[in-house]
Amino acid sequence: MNPWLPALAPFFLVAAVALTGCSPEIGSDCQTSVDCSQQGDRLCDTTQPGGYCTIFNCEPDSCPEDDGVCVSFDPMLDAACGTTDDGRWPRFERTFCMKECDDDDDCRDGYTCVAPVDRQALIIDLEPIASKVCMVRTEIPTPACTCGDGSCDSLCGETETSCVEDCPAAVCLPNPEQPSYTPYEPGAGGAGGAGGAGGAGGAGGAGGAGGTGGAGGAGGSGGDGAGGMGGAGGAGGAGGG
Repeated sequence: MNPWLPALAPFFLVAAVALTGCSPEIGSDCQTSVDCSQQGDRLCDTTQPGGYCTIFNCEPDSCPEDDGVCVSFDPMLDAACGTTDDGRWPRFERTFCMKECDDDDDCRDGYTCVAPVDRQALIIDLEPIASKVCMVRTEIPTPACTCGDGSCDSLCGETETSCVEDCPAAVCLPNPEQPSYTPYEPGAGGAGGAGGAGGAGGAGGAGGAGGTGGAGGAGGSGGDGAGGMGGAGGAGGAGGG
């Protein structure tokens, strides 16, 4: 065996570590996906300022251990009911592993530590390692929370400044300020119409004509002398009307 090999072994180890290096953390800057991982398990989101190392389409608790939080964007099927679970995935939902943080000092320049709910997003990890992530700094104000009056904003129910006691997260509640419901009562029916007048009686029929009287019988023959002829019977009178 070459006598120099044992002496050079530490240098080979250092060189191997230097060449391999550690995978950049979630949220690191990048220009291509190779900057994020040599194995291709992390991608560079070049739409973010300076690039953002992430993992697309993450599932709950699937981000690298102690490195990132799985965040869902556009997690609502219907804005009226927020993230209330009805068994279907929102069509436009997208998930990303994002850099966890406690304050702005944990984020790169140009990024700020925010609760995802303030950007219409949601942490979907069952056991998240943080409640905030590093997102691009923006001047857009955080939407006001509408909890405490009965009209609960389900997304607002998960921020540190919200009223979790008053409004459980992901639950649609009625607003008590709305007027009470008045049942419909139909009105009374109208009076019936007057009956129509009876029709006039029909005219009586004309009486039939009386029959013609029969002809008188011929007189019987007398003795030797010829008898006179009997007179004809009179005609019957006309029937009354």
